[in-house]
Amino acid sequence: MGTWLCEDSTSISSNGNTATVTGYNSGSPVNAMFKDDDGGAVNGQHYWEYKIETHDGAVGVTSENKFGSGYRIRGLEYNSVGNLSDGSQLLAGSFGPKIKQGDKIGLLLDLSNNELKLYLIHNDKPLGMAFHITGSYPTPLHPYVSFSGNGKITIEKVNKLPSNLTRKQANFTGITGDWKMKEKYKKLSDECNWKNYPFSIQPDESGKTDAYSFSVKICNSIWGQLTKQSGDTWKIGNTASTLMAGPMQEMNAELTISQFLSQITHVDLNSNGCLVLKTDDNEQIILQRYTKNMPEACTRNVFGDNN
Repeated sequence: MGTWLCEDSTSISSNGNTATVTGYNSGSPVNAMFKDDDGGAVNGQHYWEYKIETHDGAVGVTSENKFGSGYRIRGLEYNSVGNLSDGSQLLAGSFGPKIKQGDKIGLLLDLSNNELKLYLIHNDKPLGMAFHITGSYPTPLHPYVSFSGNGKITIEKVNKLPSNLTRKQANFTGITGDWKMKEKYKKLSDECNWKNYPFSIQPDESGKTDAYSFSVKICNSIWGQLTKQSGDTWKIGNTASTLMAGPMQEMNAELTISQFLSQITHVDLNSNGCLVLKTDDNEQIILQRYTKNMPEACTRNVFGDNN
């Protein structure tokens, strides 16, 4: 069955191949590593499936000497918001969707001499190679889970390896998808980098009809909820933003676009397939679809030199 190595925390417990956190109040992640009866991954291919029973959590692989409590762990991690990290530092943002209750995450580890590849599968959808390390790394490697709140995760080692590991390009319909400005919004300066501001509209996690998650990245990431109101009117609400500084012309563009977004009342697809965002004052931003580059694998050796 295997055994768990849990950090010294009164909030975490294990039963069989399931780890559970209750009464979480530490303020930092609570970690648990699962040691299979086979002694762990030293060479070849190994595949684990993580079932998110309750709440959310992060999943990954590490070695016993790199395992630690809180942010002291060092591993190859896919976290609850879909980012890649080393257990402490962000390595790549938005690699996949957020992890939520009921999800199934697959990790395929492929080890050979001085080369490590880690592939991710989220709810049976391949996300491709997430980590690619050349050079030395510690062995044996074991799967682990990391909780930032109360939760329950089950790990199972699966002998049958997935047949498809290649991520497919996303296929969007309607207003959902990835967009950039087709033409400069009239209130923006000619000096700003308006052609490269990525807009994203995705179905809202609530599952509500005519509700979408909206975001745009300028200097900061701005996000909110785009909802259809009565009739044909729309509104962006619950907005938030990161708080980073940037070049003055880009900060000014960010303020201008933020003000425009707060006044949106109409969202339409025109005959050319462009998305038209419009206010009651007939100001508008016209967006056209673009295809995002596939996320690339992280190549940083997070384990360092002392393996």
